[in-house]
Amino acid sequence: MAEAPFDKTMFEKKGPNAPALRYDPSTRTLMVNAEHPFIDKLTNGDRQRNPARLFASSEVLLQGQLQDHGIDRTVATGFLRDRDRVLRVFAGEAPPTAAEVVRRLNVATRDSEALERAVGAAFRALGFVYERKGGTASGPDGILDARLGRHRKGSSDYRLVYDAKQTNHPSVPADKIDLASLENFRKRGKADFGFFIAAAYAAETADTGTLNQKMLGESASRLTLLKVDHLHRLVRLHYQHGVTLTELRGLFETARTTSQVDAWIDTLEKTLQQSEIPVTSLLRGLEQEKSDPKETPNVRIVRAKSSLFQEFEPERLVARLKAVEGLVGVRWIEVEEGGDVRMHQRADQILVALEREIRELAAESHAE
Repeated sequence: MAEAPFDKTMFEKKGPNAPALRYDPSTRTLMVNAEHPFIDKLTNGDRQRNPARLFASSEVLLQGQLQDHGIDRTVATGFLRDRDRVLRVFAGEAPPTAAEVVRRLNVATRDSEALERAVGAAFRALGFVYERKGGTASGPDGILDARLGRHRKGSSDYRLVYDAKQTNHPSVPADKIDLASLENFRKRGKADFGFFIAAAYAAETADTGTLNQKMLGESASRLTLLKVDHLHRLVRLHYQHGVTLTELRGLFETARTTSQVDAWIDTLEKTLQQSEIPVTSLLRGLEQEKSDPKETPNVRIVRAKSSLFQEFEPERLVARLKAVEGLVGVRWIEVEEGGDVRMHQRADQILVALEREIRELAAESHAE
């Protein structure tokens, strides 16, 4: 009989949302996900692997001990899933609160560092994975990944790179917008789209303006001009209705100039207002599913049981609940991308907390 449960440890890249490790019993190999946030911290960006090897070994032994002690498989799975979330928080992956996002957007125009932080916080609230680059000469200010997973037509994931523009003038002049540089960053970073972000741009509403003419050319077909006010609107719409990553892709596919972005957001707002998700019924439906101790309440199950939700894609329902989580916090509710929902309070209590946070957020939005 072997003295150890595995013969070797290997590292692989399975993405930041995948589990920290997996074990292949057929080859007795322990596979460690180098892109898991906690593993990335342990390895110092994959430069020192020994701490991660020790951690992964202890995790496998822990899983074995849970089984040896007769812990129910469902209970053990839930425990390990909760442990993974704690590790992600330790690694600094906890998303910003709604108040924090709005606060950062309110001060974003004060300096370049504040603008970079605001962009990262806003897009994390919208569901993106944010990697700050710091605007070095050899790269963009940040990378944003939309993790949508695989569908019938293949992967729906997409990536954005951005360049934050700060100026002492009321608006950024056209000669400060380097399309070739951002397009080069986009291609090198294997990103699908790129955008500039600023408080305002010179002659941004003039169709014949120099900057808009540049943006409407072929060289800018995958680039967009965004303003801080645009992010304000998108974040507000997300917290009110739930905006999906799939919907946001349409923004970067079709809008180049600030006027086009304004029009796109106007259309999105009308669409969301005309198709409001009954969040009260959704939370109460999830609460009913909690009566089964062997199942985790899931959005897809509630959707399948009620005609109220048939018109909504599962992704839209998940986005709406993620917005609720962003407002009230994980002490009240936790929502996973696959639709699993953990309600730590009753539906009515969550709704009361939601109303309170919406009022406070409105006050925060008008603070500046």
